[in-house]
Amino acid sequence: MSILTTIQEGLESNPQVVVLRSDQRIPYKTYRYDDVLHKVVYCLAPKEGLYCKDTLQQFLEGLFPDLTPIFTLKFHAAEDWMQCGSLLYSEVIAREESVFTLHDQDAFNSSIQREFFDSWHSSSASSSSRDNRHQITTIVDYYRHILLKLFPDSALGLSYLSENQPIYDRVTLLQMKDVRKSAEANLKSAALSVVDNGEQGNLSLPENGLVSLVKKFFR
Repeated sequence: MSILTTIQEGLESNPQVVVLRSDQRIPYKTYRYDDVLHKVVYCLAPKEGLYCKDTLQQFLEGLFPDLTPIFTLKFHAAEDWMQCGSLLYSEVIAREESVFTLHDQDAFNSSIQREFFDSWHSSSASSSSRDNRHQITTIVDYYRHILLKLFPDSALGLSYLSENQPIYDRVTLLQMKDVRKSAEANLKSAALSVVDNGEQGNLSLPENGLVSLVKKFFR
Protein backbone atom coordinates (compact mmCIF):
# COMPACT_ATOMS: atom_id res chain seq x y z
CA MET A 1 0.00 0.00 0.00
CA SER A 2 1.32 3.43 -0.90
CA ILE A 3 1.92 6.10 1.72
CA LEU A 4 -0.73 8.26 0.07
CA THR A 5 -3.36 5.50 0.34
CA THR A 6 -2.40 4.86 3.95
CA ILE A 7 -2.85 8.55 4.78
CA GLN A 8 -6.11 8.86 2.86
CA GLU A 9 -7.68 5.87 4.56
CA GLY A 10 -6.31 6.88 7.95
CA LEU A 11 -7.80 10.37 7.75
CA GLU A 12 -11.16 9.06 6.54
CA SER A 13 -11.42 6.60 9.44
CA ASN A 14 -10.20 8.93 12.20
CA PRO A 15 -13.13 10.67 13.94
CA GLN A 16 -10.77 12.98 15.85
CA VAL A 17 -9.48 14.84 12.80
CA VAL A 18 -11.21 17.07 10.25
CA VAL A 19 -9.90 17.49 6.69
CA LEU A 20 -10.40 21.18 5.93
CA ARG A 21 -8.96 21.03 2.44
CA SER A 22 -6.93 18.74 0.23
CA ASP A 23 -5.20 19.54 -3.01
CA GLN A 24 -2.71 18.02 -5.40
CA ARG A 25 -0.64 19.14 -8.31
CA ILE A 26 2.06 18.10 -10.70
CA PRO A 27 4.96 20.59 -10.56
CA TYR A 28 5.35 22.78 -13.61
CA LYS A 29 9.06 22.09 -13.93
CA THR A 30 10.21 19.58 -16.52
CA TYR A 31 10.58 16.29 -14.73
CA ARG A 32 14.27 15.93 -15.57
CA TYR A 33 15.04 18.93 -13.40
CA ASP A 34 12.72 18.15 -10.52
CA ASP A 35 12.54 14.71 -8.94
CA VAL A 36 9.13 15.41 -7.35
CA LEU A 37 6.41 14.42 -9.81
CA HIS A 38 3.37 14.67 -7.56
CA LYS A 39 2.61 16.95 -4.60
CA VAL A 40 -0.34 16.41 -2.26
CA VAL A 41 -1.34 18.56 0.72
CA TYR A 42 -3.89 18.00 3.48
CA CYS A 43 -4.97 20.87 5.71
CA LEU A 44 -6.24 19.38 8.96
CA ALA A 45 -7.69 20.36 12.33
CA PRO A 46 -8.53 18.38 15.46
CA LYS A 47 -12.26 17.89 15.86
CA GLU A 48 -11.99 19.44 19.30
CA GLY A 49 -9.83 22.56 19.28
CA LEU A 50 -6.31 22.30 20.68
CA TYR A 51 -4.27 25.39 21.53
CA CYS A 52 -1.20 24.24 23.43
CA LYS A 53 1.72 23.86 21.02
CA ASP A 54 2.98 20.69 22.70
CA THR A 55 -0.47 19.09 22.61
CA LEU A 56 -0.87 20.06 18.97
CA GLN A 57 2.52 18.56 18.13
CA GLN A 58 1.64 15.30 19.88
CA PHE A 59 -1.68 15.16 18.03
CA LEU A 60 0.00 15.72 14.65
CA GLU A 61 2.76 13.16 15.20
CA GLY A 62 0.25 10.66 16.54
CA LEU A 63 -1.83 10.59 13.37
CA PHE A 64 0.50 8.16 11.59
CA PRO A 65 3.09 6.92 14.09
CA ASP A 66 4.19 4.08 11.81
CA LEU A 67 5.18 6.46 8.99
CA THR A 68 8.47 8.35 9.03
CA PRO A 69 8.37 11.92 7.66
CA ILE A 70 11.34 13.34 5.80
CA PHE A 71 10.68 16.77 7.29
CA THR A 72 8.99 17.96 10.48
CA LEU A 73 8.01 21.55 11.20
CA LYS A 74 7.08 21.89 14.86
CA PHE A 75 4.47 24.15 16.38
CA HIS A 76 5.89 27.31 17.88
CA ALA A 77 4.10 29.97 19.88
CA ALA A 78 5.33 33.54 20.35
CA GLU A 79 3.73 36.65 21.80
CA ASP A 80 2.05 37.75 18.56
CA TRP A 81 1.91 34.66 16.37
CA MET A 82 1.74 30.87 16.26
CA GLN A 83 3.54 28.72 13.71
CA CYS A 84 1.48 25.70 12.69
CA GLY A 85 3.17 22.34 12.53
CA SER A 86 3.44 20.15 9.46
CA LEU A 87 4.82 16.79 8.39
CA LEU A 88 6.22 15.96 4.95
CA TYR A 89 6.23 12.40 3.66
CA SER A 90 7.89 11.08 0.53
CA GLU A 91 7.56 7.94 -1.58
CA VAL A 92 8.99 6.71 -4.87
CA ILE A 93 6.38 6.56 -7.62
CA ALA A 94 8.52 6.26 -10.78
CA ARG A 95 11.97 5.17 -11.85
CA GLU A 96 13.93 6.12 -14.95
CA GLU A 97 16.89 4.17 -16.31
CA SER A 98 19.17 5.74 -18.90
CA VAL A 99 22.13 4.28 -20.77
CA PHE A 100 24.78 6.53 -22.33
CA THR A 101 27.28 4.96 -24.72
CA LEU A 102 30.46 6.98 -25.18
CA HIS A 103 32.51 6.18 -28.27
CA ASP A 104 35.18 8.78 -27.59
CA GLN A 105 37.89 7.77 -25.15
CA ASP A 106 38.85 11.37 -24.51
CA ALA A 107 35.28 12.27 -23.66
CA PHE A 108 35.04 9.48 -21.12
CA ASN A 109 38.31 10.45 -19.47
CA SER A 110 37.39 14.11 -19.30
CA SER A 111 36.61 15.15 -15.73
CA ILE A 112 34.19 17.75 -17.05
CA GLN A 113 32.21 15.12 -18.93
CA ARG A 114 32.11 12.79 -15.96
CA GLU A 115 30.96 15.59 -13.66
CA PHE A 116 28.20 16.41 -16.13
CA PHE A 117 26.83 12.87 -16.15
CA ASP A 118 27.22 12.39 -12.42
CA SER A 119 25.46 15.66 -11.56
CA TRP A 120 22.63 15.15 -14.07
CA HIS A 121 21.79 11.70 -12.75
CA SER A 122 23.14 11.51 -9.26
CA SER A 123 20.85 8.86 -7.74
CA SER A 124 22.68 5.79 -9.03
CA ALA A 125 25.30 5.26 -11.71
CA SER A 126 27.45 2.40 -12.99
CA SER A 127 29.83 2.13 -15.92
CA SER A 128 31.35 -0.62 -18.07
CA SER A 129 33.93 -0.71 -20.84
CA ARG A 130 34.09 -2.89 -23.93
CA ASP A 131 35.79 -2.46 -27.32
CA ASN A 132 36.79 1.09 -26.41
CA ARG A 133 33.17 1.93 -25.74
CA HIS A 134 32.02 3.06 -22.37
CA GLN A 135 28.46 2.73 -21.12
CA ILE A 136 27.16 4.73 -18.20
CA THR A 137 23.88 3.41 -16.79
CA THR A 138 21.99 5.67 -14.43
CA ILE A 139 18.84 5.07 -12.40
CA VAL A 140 16.82 8.00 -11.10
CA ASP A 141 13.90 7.78 -8.68
CA TYR A 142 11.00 10.24 -8.81
CA TYR A 143 8.86 11.01 -5.81
CA ARG A 144 5.49 11.97 -4.45
CA HIS A 145 5.50 14.43 -1.55
CA ILE A 146 2.59 14.47 0.90
CA LEU A 147 2.29 17.43 3.26
CA LEU A 148 0.10 17.31 6.38
CA LYS A 149 -0.57 20.73 7.87
CA LEU A 150 -2.43 21.04 11.17
CA PHE A 151 -4.41 24.05 12.43
CA PRO A 152 -5.51 24.50 16.08
CA ASP A 153 -9.20 24.28 15.11
CA SER A 154 -11.47 24.27 12.08
CA ALA A 155 -12.47 27.93 12.37
CA LEU A 156 -8.88 29.17 12.30
CA GLY A 157 -7.99 26.83 9.46
CA LEU A 158 -10.94 27.76 7.27
CA SER A 159 -10.33 31.47 7.91
CA TYR A 160 -6.70 31.10 6.87
CA LEU A 161 -7.57 29.11 3.75
CA SER A 162 -10.33 31.54 2.73
CA GLU A 163 -7.71 34.24 2.31
CA ASN A 164 -6.14 32.24 -0.54
CA GLN A 165 -2.97 31.56 1.36
CA PRO A 166 -0.52 29.29 -0.52
CA ILE A 167 -1.31 25.96 1.09
CA TYR A 168 1.81 24.27 -0.32
CA ASP A 169 4.06 26.46 1.83
CA ARG A 170 5.38 24.51 4.79
CA VAL A 171 5.37 27.54 7.09
CA THR A 172 1.95 28.77 8.23
CA LEU A 173 1.71 31.65 10.70
CA LEU A 174 -1.43 32.60 12.61
CA GLN A 175 -1.99 35.80 14.54
CA MET A 176 -2.00 34.97 18.24
CA LYS A 177 -4.93 37.33 18.83
CA ASP A 178 -6.98 35.22 16.43
CA VAL A 179 -5.88 32.04 18.20
CA ARG A 180 -6.91 33.45 21.59
CA LYS A 181 -10.26 34.62 20.21
CA SER A 182 -11.03 31.24 18.70
CA ALA A 183 -9.92 29.49 21.87
CA GLU A 184 -12.24 31.63 24.01
CA ALA A 185 -15.18 30.85 21.70
CA ASN A 186 -14.36 27.14 21.85
CA LEU A 187 -14.06 27.26 25.63
CA LYS A 188 -17.43 28.97 26.05
CA SER A 189 -19.07 26.52 23.65
CA ALA A 190 -17.68 23.57 25.62
CA ALA A 191 -18.85 25.06 28.93
CA LEU A 192 -22.35 25.65 27.57
CA SER A 193 -22.45 22.09 26.33
CA VAL A 194 -21.74 20.84 29.83
CA VAL A 195 -24.53 23.01 31.25
CA ASP A 196 -26.98 21.81 28.61
CA ASN A 197 -26.24 18.25 29.65
CA GLY A 198 -27.48 18.99 33.16
CA GLU A 199 -24.09 19.23 34.80
CA GLN A 200 -24.31 22.85 35.93
CA GLY A 201 -22.24 22.15 38.99
CA ASN A 202 -19.33 20.65 37.06
CA LEU A 203 -17.61 22.72 34.43
CA SER A 204 -14.50 20.56 34.17
CA LEU A 205 -13.25 19.98 30.66
CA PRO A 206 -11.39 17.00 29.22
CA GLU A 207 -7.64 17.27 28.75
CA ASN A 208 -7.89 18.20 25.07
CA GLY A 209 -5.75 21.30 25.14
CA LEU A 210 -8.38 23.71 26.44
CA VAL A 211 -7.26 23.19 30.01
CA SER A 212 -3.70 24.05 29.03
CA LEU A 213 -4.99 27.14 27.24
CA VAL A 214 -6.88 28.35 30.32
CA LYS A 215 -3.83 27.90 32.50
CA LYS A 216 -1.68 29.84 30.06
CA PHE A 217 -3.92 32.71 28.97
CA PHE A 218 -6.61 33.07 31.62
CA ARG A 219 -4.64 33.12 34.86
